[in-house]
Amino acid sequence: MQSAKYENCWRTDDPAGIDPFLRAFSRIHRPFEVTDVQTHICPCSSQVFNVDLAQSASRLTCIGCERTEIMFLGDSSWAECVEESGDIDDIACDGCLHREFNVAIGTAGVGHIGSSLEFAWMHLGVRCCKCGLLSCVNDDCPATAFSFDPTWLIELASQDRPDLAWLPDQLARCTYGTWTNACYVKFVDSTNANQPGAEWQYRESVELFHPQRGALHLDILKDGRVGGIEFYDRLFIRQLLR
Repeated sequence: MQSAKYENCWRTDDPAGIDPFLRAFSRIHRPFEVTDVQTHICPCSSQVFNVDLAQSASRLTCIGCERTEIMFLGDSSWAECVEESGDIDDIACDGCLHREFNVAIGTAGVGHIGSSLEFAWMHLGVRCCKCGLLSCVNDDCPATAFSFDPTWLIELASQDRPDLAWLPDQLARCTYGTWTNACYVKFVDSTNANQPGAEWQYRESVELFHPQRGALHLDILKDGRVGGIEFYDRLFIRQLLR
């Protein structure tokens, strides 16, 4: 029997439904909104795959011809991703535990050189071939810095933590950050963190709660700067409620 937990999640009768799902999911739960979605089709014309994950790398195995394809590798090999993660995550549907999926790749274009896409945030969207449940099971972001608007954070900190009078001023400095994944953005170089001479010297964590973005963990450094922010609830979200 299917868990009631997923009865109100997005479902679709065909792979085309992954497109609007990924756009809506990224708009709510990711830093940048998906602007292009491509249904993944094997050269043998099959659209059904098993999906394995290791870190931000994804391995698709075609059900029709058993061809494998590795995606979102960056500068690492599949073996290196598996070694770093410690295991391979063989994806099963959260709703019915089925392991065969339709797949689509959603791209959030976040930087250009002329007319060419320079930076892109990639999302792996899947549709369970048995119950139609839609999920974003993996994503990969470019290791570069982007502008960040802290206005909403300043308002939240002023309202929720008036005892930390210094925090809004520090958040106002967070206008440029690097996303290490979809859940964490850092504003200070963390190379050799907490070691003598390193810029990153951790002091404490401050928690805030936003009604739409959920729980936030702010890493505060010894000099008072906000080193980074974890969007904690994103660690556990891959479906989207209707």
